Amino acid sequence: MAAMIEKRNLLLVGSGGRNIGKTEFACSVIRNLAEKSVPAVGLKITVIREGEAECPRGGKGCGFCASMEGHYALCEELPGKTDPGKDTARMLDAGAKKVFWLRVMKNRLEEGISFLFRHLEEQGLSGLPLVAESNSARLAVEPGLFVMIKDPRQSRMKETAWRVEPLADIVVEWTGEGHDFDPRGIVFETGSWHIEG
Repeated sequence: MAAMIEKRNLLLVGSGGRNIGKTEFACSVIRNLAEKSVPAVGLKITVIREGEAECPRGGKGCGFCASMEGHYALCEELPGKTDPGKDTARMLDAGAKKVFWLRVMKNRLEEGISFLFRHLEEQGLSGLPLVAESNSARLAVEPGLFVMIKDPRQSRMKETAWRVEPLADIVVEWTGEGHDFDPRGIVFETGSWHIEG
């Protein structure tokens, strides 16, 4: 499985299931950078499958994906205008300079992600550390680092997770109270992400 886009300043965080600390892990990385006065960009990439009954982000009644015109849509999440409990709002609260949410049809994944990166370049943000949440994006992008969060107590993984888990640079386990790997061990140096030590 060959990735089509290389983005060394992208940290991609995926997860094997829901409610196992994926967003908290991403926010911890953003917070660590903010404490060092390093601005980061937070990204949420939601892949929509044709005929999907329930939005993979907002659940029943969300309406954002159903109302999307075209094959992908990108919006900037603004402080005070994003629902406080949403992943993107948490990235802003963690200290992200900017946060964007990409919704993209599965069959247009590479096209949508290319559009996202072009937009970041136009905004003068493409060289900053990027922290993104997504499993499926790994099918189109080779990031600087791909972290997969798993809960060993869960017997089943999301389909999107097991497809990309073999590509993970590190698998981090959720213990129910925290992760078995400290997010401070993820560092951004010389334009790319690394595992310290």
